[in-house]
Amino acid sequence: MTPVGVTPDVRSARCVAASLFVAALAVGGCTNSTAVSATGTASAPASASAPESDVASAAAPPAAAAAPPVVVASPGDVSSPALPTPMTVVEIGDSLGEDLGFGLRDVLRSFEGVELVQAAKGNSGLVQPQYYDWPTHLSTLLAAHRPDVVVVFIGANDVQDFYGGGVLQQFGTVGWKQAYAQRVATLMAEATAAGAKMLWVGMPVMKSATFSSSMAKLNDIFQAQAAVHPGVTYFPSWDLFTDATGRYVKTAQIDGKSVTLRTPDGVHITFGNGGGGADMLARAVVGALPGLLAG
Repeated sequence: MTPVGVTPDVRSARCVAASLFVAALAVGGCTNSTAVSATGTASAPASASAPESDVASAAAPPAAAAAPPVVVASPGDVSSPALPTPMTVVEIGDSLGEDLGFGLRDVLRSFEGVELVQAAKGNSGLVQPQYYDWPTHLSTLLAAHRPDVVVVFIGANDVQDFYGGGVLQQFGTVGWKQAYAQRVATLMAEATAAGAKMLWVGMPVMKSATFSSSMAKLNDIFQAQAAVHPGVTYFPSWDLFTDATGRYVKTAQIDGKSVTLRTPDGVHITFGNGGGGADMLARAVVGALPGLLAG
């Protein structure tokens, strides 16, 4: 595949610090601000974005301007598992989606003929389209890149009330779940109608037990909607970030080495230097792609 030019990826100071892998990170989500080459070289960071939290108000933040996605053409040797090529993967989500995007960049660059479009947007979600309207942005991405696969990793900002049908839906209620499920279904239907398969990655366990409980509620919705949308597969990430008893873990032994998986905020996933939780999750996601495409 002819390499596609790299467009600017704007990162926050949190993302640049995370490239050191074990450096302390701020809680804020990554916004797009650093140009990344196909070899992963980054330019100077911009200022950090607003923090991302497990508790948010119902008030809508200012609308976000659409940031150009990062496009990385993956050169190098073909690695296992075998992937059909040429193939284009679009990855969307919030700041955890940005973390996963950098992991996918690390993993997919060893697959010749696979193109990754990193289009996650920090501080975004599905409950505040006034800030960032994901159906609209996904429609643009689908038309521009005609992906074979759309990977979604989103939900950390969605633990909040929102207005649906003119009614304030309170988080976790039946009405909230129904309205939120419809928004999830919209993205799934949009991607599959464009001829793409979708891999919806569930939210991971969080350090806060309360926040973990909220993420589990979202995961139930993601899984249920994937089950009724042909071409969509739900991919759970929960067990990758827990110990044998199901408890949140910050570090894990991978290939005989102790690896830090999560950032100090207990929410985000580490990435950089070919390691961290994002690379671990990305390897698992890439391993699921052959089955997704064959289905």
